[in-house]
Amino acid sequence: MICNAKLSNSSLAPAKLKEHFTKLHGDGEYKNTTLAEFKVKRARFDERATLPALGFVPVNKPILTKSYEVAYLIAKQGKPDIIGETLIKPAALKMANLMLGTAAEGKLSQIPLSNDTFSDKIECMSKDILAQVVADVISSPAKFSLQLDETTDVSNLSQLAVFVSFVKDMIKEEFLFCKPLTLQQLLRQPM
Repeated sequence: MICNAKLSNSSLAPAKLKEHFTKLHGDGEYKNTTLAEFKVKRARFDERATLPALGFVPVNKPILTKSYEVAYLIAKQGKPDIIGETLIKPAALKMANLMLGTAAEGKLSQIPLSNDTFSDKIECMSKDILAQVVADVISSPAKFSLQLDETTDVSNLSQLAVFVSFVKDMIKEEFLFCKPLTLQQLLRQPM
């Protein structure tokens, strides 16, 4: 923070940082600087809002929520992630401009709908759903049952699909996961 030097991960060990500080800053301008003074300098740096000035602005919560909702709709339809960036966003921007004006188009253009954003959001939602199902199974007052099924996908690869049945107010059956089977796993199966 003092000299804006970029240090490698190996240089971030406390001993090496201390050596860097004493060699480059120990007998210079910062020799007698206390921790409190460094904290004041840090506060001034934070107040200047350097990151927003460089274009790094955090996405506000409503925009992020809308992005998750669109990702959910795309995943629910089984469409490719890229459809958000190539079809949905351009169509929504065009409709907003025609019906509501450029101000509405500007607001809608802030919603992140890129392919990478969607795949991250869909993966995050998937992990959250799995965690909810596992929590429900663990909190089930009765025993649970697993159903394993080997299936083949469109590219002729074997997949293991796992379903779980448990009690939560009533008997529920949920999809747990689907994983590809390797050749070694297939060879272990009895004929």
